[in-house]
Amino acid sequence: MDTIIITRFHHGGKFIQDKNGITYKGENEVEYVNIDKDHFSIIELFFYTKQLGYITVGGFCVKDPTKNDFIKVETDITLLNLIKDLKDGDFLDLYVKHVVDDVEVVTITSLLCGPVVEKNSNVVGEEDLQDINVTASEGLNHEAESENVNVEVEPGDISDLEEE
Repeated sequence: MDTIIITRFHHGGKFIQDKNGITYKGENEVEYVNIDKDHFSIIELFFYTKQLGYITVGGFCVKDPTKNDFIKVETDITLLNLIKDLKDGDFLDLYVKHVVDDVEVVTITSLLCGPVVEKNSNVVGEEDLQDINVTASEGLNHEAESENVNVEVEPGDISDLEEE
């Protein structure tokens, strides 16, 4: 006969150290999963957290009932020692330790959509504006190429322009 342990995954929170000890605050919800006692492993726990929507987790902890502390569950041996005395229908509360997945930093180079204006020199002045080429940006479905485009620019303060 299978021995089913009702495992409660506490997730979405974080571990907080205060004057009373360590607590797990801010959890989204508790997910109940019936796990066969013979199938308990760290790999199995990672499988269930993936089903909860987490790509990676930092590990699992169990609240120590004798003191206000948590026990890290880092190996299958630790996990099996925690469940060895549990009987069919008993509960196991697992607390998910979260990590930040790889952060992807996106640099915005331009907020303009449309043709890209290319200068032929680093100096911008009235005499330099006669030879500006306009080319279509990648992904646009129109052509906007020209050898000479006359642009009227009034003289003014250009101190906010970046130098290349």
